[in-house]
Amino acid sequence: MNGTRAPSSVALVDSAEIQRLGLTSRLERRGYLPMLFSGVSELLAALASGRQFEALLLMDDGTAAWGRLSAVCSVLGMPALLLTHETRWKTRAEPDQDLLLTPLFDFATSDSTDIELDARLRNLIQRTRASGRRHSQALETTIGGYEFLEGPQIVVHKGREIMLQPRQFELALELFRNVGRLLTREWLWNSFWGPTLPRDGVRALDVCVANVRRKLELRPENGFTLRAVYRRGYQLRTTPPRTRLDAGLALATAPKPPTFAHAEGALNGLALGPAASLGPDAGLQLS
Repeated sequence: MNGTRAPSSVALVDSAEIQRLGLTSRLERRGYLPMLFSGVSELLAALASGRQFEALLLMDDGTAAWGRLSAVCSVLGMPALLLTHETRWKTRAEPDQDLLLTPLFDFATSDSTDIELDARLRNLIQRTRASGRRHSQALETTIGGYEFLEGPQIVVHKGREIMLQPRQFELALELFRNVGRLLTREWLWNSFWGPTLPRDGVRALDVCVANVRRKLELRPENGFTLRAVYRRGYQLRTTPPRTRLDAGLALATAPKPPTFAHAEGALNGLALGPAASLGPDAGLQLS
């Protein structure tokens, strides 16, 4: 154990059971709280449910798992240490040199000692925490009255704190950063779920968008509407001041408040001018 240092939670991903159990024992001896995952899918499911970890330890098994998880770690701000066999060290480290320039990623060989493993993990966690403190101001984004707090992943609107799941928060923030642009279904899926779009995954995207629309109350009177473009994607649009006023009057004078479907249908008929399209077909990329 390392003195009185508070235990750090670490997600351990390794497909080899015996090797996984060995790494677990090594981490526990150094004062960590490891949670075991036999594959990437298990970890992604845990992250989607709201689980958070201070670091990821991934055993390189020669698959494309590292490419998928490095993108997820970048979005979540979770540091990751990749353990790779010495025979793969040069072929793995050289193309990933750019990742070593960020505070989020590090590499080590699988035969590293417990002391070296502990030092690399501890340095990753401390560097990430320090980076988060230095950039705390940049982690607050306010767009049209919606304030996005990227640390706790909370949205503040009209004095109300809105809790979102990690994927819902990132998707909502991306929509607000691209107001007026059409975000294609393929681009959204690749950005937040993975490189492929399986048939049973299409519904997951629609449900996530519906939750964002409902929780953030994206209605004309709040200045934004989130519309689905059939078979193409989703577009967050601003509501002209006159439309907001009309919506407010309708709410105040109608015997029954209009449903969101009515408000969205009325807004979709407005001519707001040409909108840019964002996605693989349009050839645009987010920075």
